[in-house]
Amino acid sequence: IAELFPAHYFSVVLGSGPLLPEKPDPKGVLLISSDLEIPPGNLIYVGDSDVDMQTACKAGMSPAGALWGFRTKEELLENGAEFLLSHPLDLLPILR
Repeated sequence: IAELFPAHYFSVVLGSGPLLPEKPDPKGVLLISSDLEIPPGNLIYVGDSDVDMQTACKAGMSPAGALWGFRTKEELLENGAEFLLSHPLDLLPILR
């Protein structure tokens, strides 16, 4: 991602690797939280899968389910989604 998009789009780019386990292990998102100096409880994790919702919950973040993704509303809710988003702009009222 870092190679495809200019740096001003992302503050942190991170992926799994030998030293970083895959989701739903929260280590990666907790590293991002630390790098940004924002407590996990002050972050909303937007994802489109059960694993994303589980990752957010394990990290102590608020999970938001993206309904434009690959999983159903029910699956996102069953795995901890606190918010459901039909469009990215649905985040704005939540952030206010």
